[in-house]
Amino acid sequence: MRKKKMLFALAGFACLSIALTSCEDFLNRVKNPNGNTTETTDTGDDNNPTGDNTPTGEDTPSTGDDTPTGGDTPSTGDDTPTGGDTPSTGDDTKPGEDTPTEDTSKLLLTIKRDTVPNVVSNVETGIYPLVSSEESINGVDFIFSEDVGVSTNYKDYSPLQIRAKSKAYADFVFQSTTTLKVSKVVVTSYNSSSYDSYGVLDILVGGVSGSANTTTSVNGKTRTIVSTYTFTNSNGTIEALHGDSAMYVGTIDIYGSITGSSTPSEDPTPSDHVERTYDHFYKAESTINSTINYQALQKSQECDSINTISTTKKKFLVIPIEIKGYSFASQTLNDLDNLFNGNGKTDTGYWESLSSYYKKTSFGKFNSEFVIADVYKSNKTPQEILNYKGSDGQTEPSTMILRDAIADYKAKNGNDSTKQFDTDSDGLIDATIMIYSCPNYTNSTAISKIDDESTFWAYCFWDYMNNSNANKNSPVANNYFWSSYDFNYDAVTSPKVDSHTICHEFGHLLGLDDYYDYSKEQKRAPAGGFDMMDMNIGDHSTFSKMALGWTKPYVVTGDAEITINPASENGDCVLLGNGWNGTAFDEYLLFELYTPTGLNELDSTTTYFNRFKLPSTPGIKLWHIDARIYRADAYDENDNGTTLTTLPTTLDTSKYCYGVAATNSTDYDSAGAANKNYDLIRLIEKTDSGINSSADKTASSKSLWTTGNKFTMSAKSTSFPNKTKLNNGKTLDYTVEFKNVTSTSATLRFTKN
Repeated sequence: MRKKKMLFALAGFACLSIALTSCEDFLNRVKNPNGNTTETTDTGDDNNPTGDNTPTGEDTPSTGDDTPTGGDTPSTGDDTPTGGDTPSTGDDTKPGEDTPTEDTSKLLLTIKRDTVPNVVSNVETGIYPLVSSEESINGVDFIFSEDVGVSTNYKDYSPLQIRAKSKAYADFVFQSTTTLKVSKVVVTSYNSSSYDSYGVLDILVGGVSGSANTTTSVNGKTRTIVSTYTFTNSNGTIEALHGDSAMYVGTIDIYGSITGSSTPSEDPTPSDHVERTYDHFYKAESTINSTINYQALQKSQECDSINTISTTKKKFLVIPIEIKGYSFASQTLNDLDNLFNGNGKTDTGYWESLSSYYKKTSFGKFNSEFVIADVYKSNKTPQEILNYKGSDGQTEPSTMILRDAIADYKAKNGNDSTKQFDTDSDGLIDATIMIYSCPNYTNSTAISKIDDESTFWAYCFWDYMNNSNANKNSPVANNYFWSSYDFNYDAVTSPKVDSHTICHEFGHLLGLDDYYDYSKEQKRAPAGGFDMMDMNIGDHSTFSKMALGWTKPYVVTGDAEITINPASENGDCVLLGNGWNGTAFDEYLLFELYTPTGLNELDSTTTYFNRFKLPSTPGIKLWHIDARIYRADAYDENDNGTTLTTLPTTLDTSKYCYGVAATNSTDYDSAGAANKNYDLIRLIEKTDSGINSSADKTASSKSLWTTGNKFTMSAKSTSFPNKTKLNNGKTLDYTVEFKNVTSTSATLRFTKN
């Protein structure tokens, strides 16, 4: 018998513990105390297009590199500014000045003005382009720009006398193991006039003023500095500065030499004056594929979940189960259609139906119809059902009822009647929902006295033994959900219906895990109650939607500024990782804009059934996701599994079973392949509320990141198991600025440190 490692998923109160089970029995999972910190292989995502996927309405930041294209001839010294003066080479010195030291280094490049600000008719400030004969020389990139600012000392003068300050930058960034020697810098004014007492010109190389330990000459429009500056893989700036003068830098000639290897270095750091460009991101094309998705992972364990890759409308079977001594009220049966198929509040009288909820949360990608079958009469009392465990004495009682109910449905409707519920044609019914007629054990003293295994509760499970009976002509059941009718009225009374619990449980049918701590000790609340798969309230997280193929993130690859819409509107989110593998099943940070609208609106304005109220103000939810995949020997109970560092191209189900390694429960990390302190989905709060130390704590508006906040891993190191590193051992050396967070959009700036 194959070994299975999966979740026995219970809904309802986060304070209630549940047990994990394999498909054979309840399996005590051994945890790896050392965790798994093997680095994920870098897939080269930085090579993705970064400029074409800017969100609508977002201005792409200027790169400061607006150089003309198409073959401008490099300056040779003949293209002198108006006035005809040739840039000085150091021979034309004023009387009384020292003669510059002779320099034999070659001319590396000439920077030439392209335009001049019109400060005569209109006072302007900003960055103006300079043109260079070269941009990259033997492993050193030069980036050119100019700051122009109007001098306040001259505002009372007539427009013709308005003067400006000008700074021209030649920033150099090393892309290789290289030595740059700057031996001479010649700067010529753009203007025809000579330097005067107001036209103070200074030249700085690498932040060192040219007036110190240098030989200088000034001749009319030209200033020359001769001195040797050596830079080895040390980025810097050559800066030509005018003081209060009606002059602008016209050309900069840089002499020197560059020697060394041309092998690119790993990560050059821009100098202070390099204009950063914040367009290093792209929109992911997909987050799941035919190999890596929840259904494929479940099937490797001989279980099943609903296929979400296909957007074909799906039908699901709902069977009311009558338990002896507890007959259904006719109104309860009438309410089922509104609960499952209703048009939102119009039909339910309260919130969404199951169908309308998943159509909205998937942005129209998941369309469903629920067929309500005739009542199946079990002819068994609650006690008899608890004793109904099959010939092996191990089968779950609800599984035994499932088999009988499906047989009854086929007997009434024909053996091929279940084909309509097998949209992926694998011989298995996609999912079956059973609503039983007695109260759950928390609402009945009589049942709570006999039910010590929480059978009369709400949960999902699998009839994994039925896999061998798969039949495309007469599909059988595997994936199912079992719940009391009274969960349909948690917050209302008939004829109104409440879908919160079935929306949570249906998430399990899709493959999603519980996001609360369901271990016996219940030490913490990693997601803060802030998700449908946690406390049954609000919308699904963007992680869940990524894992189901319903949304695609913006992926940061360097400095980036990204504007996103509310997550409940279109699934916008931003992924920050290190070597992201291209699927939801990896480790990364995820940013989404929460708003008290859409599927969050009801639960942010009213308190749902012993839960907390969602925040009434917008803000960024920051998630730490660790959904890395494990692989374990399918037949060796002693193999606790290994977290994979790269995704397999195929799942070898003849030997192995696969799944998500981390969970949000300290006792039950899948197959023991993950450190028990690693969570599948953890909320990184702006202001800590104690959710990582107590299961009684919940998130609040203070947990959200808002305008003006900044995030770094080092500043929030207590929120990460490995402090300043991800669980995989990698770092995310970024500063994230929350520049503008409103109820309609949020702009986030990512700066690589």
